[in-house]
Amino acid sequence: MKKGRRSSITVLAWTFAACIVIAGCGGGGDDNDSSILLPNETLLVTQVIDGDTLVLEDGTTVELIGTQLDDGSKGCVDDALARTRQLVEGKQASIRICGREAGSAPGQVFAFVSVNGINVSLVLLQEGLAAVSFVSPCSTEDQVDEALFAAQAQAVAAEIGIWGDGC
Repeated sequence: MKKGRRSSITVLAWTFAACIVIAGCGGGGDDNDSSILLPNETLLVTQVIDGDTLVLEDGTTVELIGTQLDDGSKGCVDDALARTRQLVEGKQASIRICGREAGSAPGQVFAFVSVNGINVSLVLLQEGLAAVSFVSPCSTEDQVDEALFAAQAQAVAAEIGIWGDGC
């Protein structure tokens, strides 16, 4: 075997091993975890940019997984911003980073965010302030899909927010 080929295989093997250890890419986690999620971190949310974009104390910009805000036609953008601020701004939040979307800015990640066990994405969906969106690889997990759609279905049934006459 040529030396160049051996070193390429070695690099690939070490990369795969690191992926398994760091991000759980090899699977084997419990049934409620996506294999691409990183462990929870607790960080201070210093700013809410809009209803589904946050800035953490370390400067990281976080996009909430599974939500898409109103384009303004229903008048819910300000309500989503206010609700997200109420839920997380200035608070310690549990951040479960999934990853980055292709083309996202450096320092921008997609994550599940919760405060005191309350998932911010689910609240926005339940209250009709956002719609389900699949912008992250984490949202392809069945249990995530079900929870997001169930939360949205509550708002649709109640005809509130973007699913009613607006905010």
